[in-house]
Amino acid sequence: MNNLLVEKTKNVDWEFLTDDTRYDTHDFHRYSSKFIPQIARNLIEIYSKKGELVLDVFVGSGTTCVEAELLGRNSIGNDLNPLAYLITKVKTTSIKDEVLDTDVANILSDIRNKVAENREFENPSQTLFAHKAKKIKADAPSFPNIERWFQPQVLRELSIIKDAINNIKSVELKQFFVCAFSATLRGVSNAHSGYGNLMINKNKRLVKDTLESFERQILTMVEGMKSFNKHVEKVSSKIYCSDSRDLSFVKNNSVDLIVTHPPYISAVPYAEYQKLSLNWLKECFSDVFNDNCKEYLNPRILDKEIIGGQRGNKNVVSRFMESMKLIFQEMYRVLKDQRYCCIVIGHPTVQGKIIELSGEFLQMANEVGFKHFYTVTRGSHRTTMGKMKEEYILIFQKS
Repeated sequence: MNNLLVEKTKNVDWEFLTDDTRYDTHDFHRYSSKFIPQIARNLIEIYSKKGELVLDVFVGSGTTCVEAELLGRNSIGNDLNPLAYLITKVKTTSIKDEVLDTDVANILSDIRNKVAENREFENPSQTLFAHKAKKIKADAPSFPNIERWFQPQVLRELSIIKDAINNIKSVELKQFFVCAFSATLRGVSNAHSGYGNLMINKNKRLVKDTLESFERQILTMVEGMKSFNKHVEKVSSKIYCSDSRDLSFVKNNSVDLIVTHPPYISAVPYAEYQKLSLNWLKECFSDVFNDNCKEYLNPRILDKEIIGGQRGNKNVVSRFMESMKLIFQEMYRVLKDQRYCCIVIGHPTVQGKIIELSGEFLQMANEVGFKHFYTVTRGSHRTTMGKMKEEYILIFQKS
């Protein structure tokens, strides 16, 4: 055992209770059960060197890949969830400050003018020029219960914003604006903000600030990207939308470190939580995704295929375990000899039963050839909406 690495690991306060977790691009988009960047940062610093390659097979909101870039490591991120792919792609793709100050500002100004003109048409003021306002044509998408989730005036403004985004020529800028659009949706919807899952708030206020919410999100992302530009090093991040059970795009023995955070079986229904974004993305912005992603923009299909989906099925736990065995085999295959695989996980409650994933993962890792190196236990705070009191960082070495 490498005693120096063990000491370095022991010397970290893994709770990070007072640390800022929203710096640079980390605050671009809400995402269920994401782990804090300081965990990824410390694991990457301890178990890899600059210029090496870090892999995350469940990229989620892109925390590992962002931290790898900030620390001068190349990275590969993968997730079957198209929203995860989009968020991570945007968070790890640097946009120059001058583009943020000119192109982004111009696009936002154009959107602002169109929405303002539409508001003037629908609610004419007593100004001299009110009669010159015209209705902006913009068709809303069609997906189940859209009228329940969004008030009429919200739908109109979202549709105007949507059309403007679809006129953006630059791929990187369009993805940036689509990410901001997705991040805005829940706040302007009729979803109850006090719950992690999606529930209609029957007492929802009249939403009058759809454009303003979108503007705030864009400005937050512009500032985050500028900060990211100051700190990021010149490295490569490759993001894939693919099944982690088949990492055929990653060569054998090519990865220097794996840092990943698998889903909590069905304790967190990712596709359900993200269905508002997935439906808008499917209907309005499917062109920003490759063919591998597009079919999973349907929440029902994603829930069926995602590791740990279909929470109502009796075999959800066994299905998850069988999938994870394949993923452990793939992680072992792509990792270099003597290098480390770090997995962050808790013990979820599924169908009323606590599933001790740490023990299950230790057994799976041993079966494919990994050697258990060290385990960190975090437990001084409430993780994953308070349902799991402890979280584990399992560290394995490829022998």
